[in-house]
Amino acid sequence: MQPLSTTTSLDSSLGAPDAGESLFCTVQRRDDRSGFRFEINPDCSLMSEHFPGFPVVPASLIVGLIAKLLPSYLGVRDGLLLLDNVRFNRPVSPPGSYECLLQSHSAEQGVLFTINGPDGQLHTRGRVRFGAEPGEMSHAA
Repeated sequence: MQPLSTTTSLDSSLGAPDAGESLFCTVQRRDDRSGFRFEINPDCSLMSEHFPGFPVVPASLIVGLIAKLLPSYLGVRDGLLLLDNVRFNRPVSPPGSYECLLQSHSAEQGVLFTINGPDGQLHTRGRVRFGAEPGEMSHAA
C-alpha cells in the first residue's frame, strides 16, 4: 500500500447543514495519486436525519465528493465532468474509513474509481471523464 499524505478535512459545502460541520472528514490523499481515504463524521446532523437509526450518506453527496476532489487531484482545470456507470453496491455509513481507488488515468477513457469500505468490500464504483461535450451529458443517464 502506498503512503498517504497529510490529513485534511473537506469544507462544509458537501452536505453539512451547518457551516462548521463537515460530513466528510479526515481525507488522506495517496502520494502516488492512486486514490484517497476518507471518514464519515458520525456527529454530522445529516447522519441523524438520513436515515434515523441507520445513517447512510446520500448518493448525491458521494458523487459530489468525487466531483469535488478528482479534477484538482488529477490536475484537470476546467470543463465539464461526466460521471457514468456509477453503481452504489452497498451503503456508505459511519463509522469507519473508506478508500477511493483510481484505476485508470486515461484522458479518453476517463478515470475508473471504486470506493471500498472498512471491510474491503466494494461500496461504489464508476467512471469519471473530463472535458465532456454538453451533448454527451444527455446520453449519460
